[in-house]
Amino acid sequence: MIPIMWAATFSNGSVDEKDVIIMTQMRQINDLKKSLKVAEKRLQLVIGFTCVVIVLFILLLCVIF
Repeated sequence: MIPIMWAATFSNGSVDEKDVIIMTQMRQINDLKKSLKVAEKRLQLVIGFTCVVIVLFILLLCVIF
């Protein structure tokens, strides 16, 4: 979407200030989306690891007692 915006902006030979603001905000939104995806994957990993540790702890308790 951004390359189309750049092409539309430069086709008339001038860059409007609001176009620059829009492009900057679009870039920031895309960066936030990427960060959110990474955070979601990390959270899934932590939850999975926690579940494995809990299961191992329960098994250990069963073996000891």
